Amino acid sequence: MIVSFFEEFPTKENLEKIKLIDFKTKLYVVSGSLAEFKKILPEIEKKNIKEIIYWPVLKKEEGYWYSPFSKRSAIIRTLKEIPDKLPVMIDLELPTTQNSNLYFTQLHNFPKNKLLIERFIRQHNSVYTAEYFPIKRTMKFLGLHYNPIKYKSKMIKMFYTSMWPFPR
Repeated sequence: MIVSFFEEFPTKENLEKIKLIDFKTKLYVVSGSLAEFKKILPEIEKKNIKEIIYWPVLKKEEGYWYSPFSKRSAIIRTLKEIPDKLPVMIDLELPTTQNSNLYFTQLHNFPKNKLLIERFIRQHNSVYTAEYFPIKRTMKFLGLHYNPIKYKSKMIKMFYTSMWPFPR
């Protein structure tokens, strides 16, 4: 078993904590662009890091996460710059909390965006997909689930405590 760490806010202070890890791990690092990701890499203590995975995100007004409702130009811009050999995690989530207007403004792009994301997952050498927990036809239809066997990708199932109404 490999324990992985997901760094959504790769500040110098947060990245310093990697030095505390004394076992082999994978590290997923958020970045708004490949250039930004490359600037972060030298700051990461790599001693016990088995693999560093680029976790691209869009601007909040573009949807932040990847979905067929994300802004088309942002999907094209970010996926186009990813080299084929670079391990990448595509975070598949709806833009509800970031910019719910995208459901309306990007609806006409839904089929094209879905195909664009699907092609990237199918053709890229090393893709991890972060997906909502239930696998349902609805998730496939929404472009939020891609079968890892069919697409030769690796699936990460997301489960946030914030998604459930746990008593406080």
